[in-house]
Amino acid sequence: MSTVDVGTVDAKAIRKQLDLTQDEMATVPGTSPSGYKKWEQGTRQPSSAARTLLRIMEKEPEAVLPALSTDKSTEEKNDATASH
Repeated sequence: MSTVDVGTVDAKAIRKQLDLTQDEMATVPGTSPSGYKKWEQGTRQPSSAARTLLRIMEKEPEAVLPALSTDKSTEEKNDATASH
C-alpha cells in the first residue's frame, strides 16, 4: 500500500473554486468561521483530517458537497440513488 501525503492545501483557493463564502466553507470541516479564516491567513494550519477533506473538495467536489448539503432536494436525490 502506498503512503498518502496530503501536504499543504490552499484553503482560500479551494473555497473560491467552489464559490463559497468563508462562513459556508467553515461549516464543511466543522470548524468555526474565525478558525477557518485563520487557515486562509496562514496563522493556523488545518488538522490532517481537515487537509484531507479540503484536498478531496479540491479534486472531487461532487463527492463531498452533496453529501454534506442540507438542501432537501439533494438529500432526496441521494436517497433515491442509494436505494438502487
